Amino acid sequence: MFNFESLHLSLAYPSYLFIIALLLIAGYAFYVYRYTVPMLPAGRKSFLVFLRSAALILLLFVFFEPILSVTTRTILKPLNLIFLDNSRSMKIDDGTDRTGTIKDFTGDLEKSAIADNSLLYIFGTNVKQLKPDSMNLLNFSEGGTNYNQIFSEVGKTGRNISSIVIVSDGDITEGSDPIYDAEKLGIPVYAIGVGDTTQRSDISIKNVLYNQYIYAGTPTEISAAVINTGFAGRNILVKLNENNKTVDQKTVTLDKSGIQNVSFTFLPKQSGEKKLSVEASETAGEFTYSNNKKVFYINVLSTKIKILVLAGSPSSDLTFIKSSLNEDKNLDVKSLTQVAAGRFVEKGDPAKMIDSSDIYFLVGFPGAQT
Repeated sequence: MFNFESLHLSLAYPSYLFIIALLLIAGYAFYVYRYTVPMLPAGRKSFLVFLRSAALILLLFVFFEPILSVTTRTILKPLNLIFLDNSRSMKIDDGTDRTGTIKDFTGDLEKSAIADNSLLYIFGTNVKQLKPDSMNLLNFSEGGTNYNQIFSEVGKTGRNISSIVIVSDGDITEGSDPIYDAEKLGIPVYAIGVGDTTQRSDISIKNVLYNQYIYAGTPTEISAAVINTGFAGRNILVKLNENNKTVDQKTVTLDKSGIQNVSFTFLPKQSGEKKLSVEASETAGEFTYSNNKKVFYINVLSTKIKILVLAGSPSSDLTFIKSSLNEDKNLDVKSLTQVAAGRFVEKGDPAKMIDSSDIYFLVGFPGAQT
């Protein structure tokens, strides 16, 4: 019932001494209450003998320092984690019926003996577990393929993972190279390729990089990676679009290395969520035009981040921190430097300054006078 594998009691002194002491205690307790004045009923005598014996045995345990070691065994069944590519690239018609291959694989897996020891997931931009009642999630609609999400999900399971199987076309469109994350887990990873492995002549837009904080009225740089196979030396037009309207464009001569970065300048006029896209012009001979465009969304903030530096007194640390923060043009930096109880060097209402700030830096604050 308790699933104990072994129980072991160890004592600070030899066990035979412990047994002798127990016998002496039992004999002593019996001897003390053998004759009593006045005479007591047998039941009460037995109860008193028990109480005294228990007290002396507890004291004996203190001297012998017993340690009870309990060993239990828990069997963790090994699991195989299987990840199916659910991105839109699986719908590319290369003559191999990619989506049909994935669905046939899923059907064969459900009938096989390893189904009981396997968990099925789909991945794209995110990872989701695929259960028998949620097969409709396998619809090949994800906008990207991020392998890092796979190994992040495996690290969270806390299960006994025997292997990881990835069924995909191998086209990574989001995240970084997953090799380091896979090696760090120390779990065997098996990749099953789907689709035609022959390199096709093609042009595609990959990762798009931009600043995390973008502000209305402040120009920012957006960079995109253009990948080409078999089109080295060709000139193409790469555009940056906002709501399908071109805001910047560059003429690019494709490099023979197969990859190059193209940078654009974007000036958001208003705050809010913006739908942007980087699009490469269609070139005759491309295998597909579906990957010539990369759509992404950014949030444009209306004002700069307000930072308040609270200092308990003037100091060189305060000067250094303020000058460092002021180097970032996206930050609105103010300070309150205390010189006495309720008095600050800067003018203005301290309560309003504190209430209107987004981030606080405390430099020797609160101090003795605060």
